[in-house]
Amino acid sequence: MEENIPKYCFDENCRIMWVNYSEEHHKKGWSYFCFGKLNSPHRFVEKECEHINDYCYCVYTPLKGALRFFINKGDAWIYQLGMCSILNDAEPLVCDECGIINRVGSTVIHIADGVKLCPMCAVRTGIKKWDSENKKYIYKSQLLPTEDGSL
Repeated sequence: MEENIPKYCFDENCRIMWVNYSEEHHKKGWSYFCFGKLNSPHRFVEKECEHINDYCYCVYTPLKGALRFFINKGDAWIYQLGMCSILNDAEPLVCDECGIINRVGSTVIHIADGVKLCPMCAVRTGIKKWDSENKKYIYKSQLLPTEDGSL
């Protein structure tokens, strides 16, 4: 991951978790984003509120330069909700079984024949099943046939 450390990285003590930086795109004027976990929390107090931030969210834009945000799990959820709201408006997801679904609580499952199902419809239609022994959901393709050949 070291080769993907962004050009204007603020902190070598931040462990990169996800980054879309590429030197080639940077030279062409593209923006990039970086998310990382701080080696030690960044703490500060504002009035009566203590902020303890474990993560970093950095943005580089040719217009504004590099911006760094110290964030925590609560902030990440707010970003998630906000970004999902934008994506729900700009590019709605549609489950082929039950209709439009919200990105905040769902992941579309892509099935080999091109049908897209939300997690609830995947369970309802048998694409995913609950494995009570291992306590997890498994895809139909992971199920072993029973003695009579059924799944």
